[in-house]
Amino acid sequence: MKKKRGKKRRKKFLLFETKKRRVLTAIFAFLLLLLCIDVARHYISAREQGVFASKYDYSRFNISEGFMTYEDDEYRGVIVIDVSEHQHKIDWEAVKKQGINHAMLRIGYRGTTTGEIREDAYFRDNFKEARSNGIKLGVYFFSQATTKEEAEEEARFVRDIVSPMELDLPVAFDMEQTSEEARIDILSDDEREEIASSFIRRIKDYGFKAMIYGNPHWFDSMVDLKKIEDCYIWLAHYEERPTFPYGFLMWQYSESGMLDGINGNVDMNILMLRK
Repeated sequence: MKKKRGKKRRKKFLLFETKKRRVLTAIFAFLLLLLCIDVARHYISAREQGVFASKYDYSRFNISEGFMTYEDDEYRGVIVIDVSEHQHKIDWEAVKKQGINHAMLRIGYRGTTTGEIREDAYFRDNFKEARSNGIKLGVYFFSQATTKEEAEEEARFVRDIVSPMELDLPVAFDMEQTSEEARIDILSDDEREEIASSFIRRIKDYGFKAMIYGNPHWFDSMVDLKKIEDCYIWLAHYEERPTFPYGFLMWQYSESGMLDGINGNVDMNILMLRK
C-alpha cells in the first residue's frame, strides 16, 4: 500500500510540474508576443508617417584631423558649417582652404519677445562671399512664430529673399527654447507641430527643399515628428556619436568648432550624402 501511495504522489507531482512549466511557457510566449506587437506597431506607424529608422552605422562616425567623418557602402559624410551675424565678418577664402565646401547661413529671425522679423545682418555678405569661393549653400530661419499665419509669414520672408538666389541645400526651420522668456513658451505640442508644418509646407510649395532643426529633447518631448509635414531632419546633438533613432540628413555635432577665417566658435555639422 505504501509503495502504491508513493507512486501516486510522485505521478501527481510530475503532472503538476509539467502543467506549471506549460503555464509559465505560455505566459512568457504571450508577453513576448505583446512586445513584438508593440515594436511592430511603432515601426509601422513611423513608416506610415514618413519617419524612418536611421540606416547609418553609428560606429563609423569618427573624428579625423579635427573633423567628423563617415563612410559606408551607401553614404558618405561632408562637413557643413552654419553661421550667422554672431560670427561677424567671415574670411570665406580662408574657410574654403580648410576643406569646407558647404554652409548653412541664417537668413533671418523673429524676435523672441517683440515678434519682429529681421534679416540677419551678415546674410547677404555671407551669401555673396561664400558663393564666390565655390561653397554650396542652404539657409535657416530662427522662428518664434506663435500661429500658423506667422509661420507662413516667415516662409514668405525667406522666399522673397532667396528666390533670385540658387540654393544647394535645404531651407531649415529652427525653433528653439531660449534662456529668456520667449513668445513660444506658451505653445502646446500640437501648436508647435502645426506651426512647423505650416512653415515647411509653404517652403515646399515655393519649390525649395525643407528641413527641421532640433535636438533629441525637442524631437522627443516638444514635437511629434510623425505629426509634422514630411521634411529632412537636422539633428543637434553634441556627443561623440549620435543615438537618435530616426534618419537625419545632417547632424550638428559641435557648437565649439574653430576655423581660420572665423572669429570665435562655429557650429560644425556633417551632411549625409548618398553615394
